[in-house]
Amino acid sequence: MSVTINIKLDGGKEVSVTVASTEVTVLELKEACVEASGIPAPEQRMIFKGRVLKDSQTLASYKIESGVTVHVGKSTVVKDGPIATATEDKPTEQPPAGMAFGGLGGLPGMGPGGMPDPSKIQEVMNNPQVQQMLTDPSFIT
Repeated sequence: MSVTINIKLDGGKEVSVTVASTEVTVLELKEACVEASGIPAPEQRMIFKGRVLKDSQTLASYKIESGVTVHVGKSTVVKDGPIATATEDKPTEQPPAGMAFGGLGGLPGMGPGGMPDPSKIQEVMNNPQVQQMLTDPSFIT
């Protein structure tokens, strides 16, 4: 049984794409969206109910059914590019002392050992600008 998925593209354009069933993979859905979106399948990022969809999963695994809306944008991650690796010529660099956990150890508001102060996290999360970013699907893509 064929399934029609509503696709919302960056910029607000909406199109519909029909696939064979909910047993097709996300990659197959991306391939079906190439013509409508103008974005090559490997560069597409699909989001449904706030989750980034993985190419190898089926639509059914995300409970995607006919009539739902999936957001599609261009990914900023290059999947097929070379991966930087450490070699004998280029040793890996160690972070400076106190810069553990993503380099946050030396920032104001951080507790001992680089752990964030819960009250500072709450303050950031309550900021209206952060709230707007968290609810705007186009910010994620």
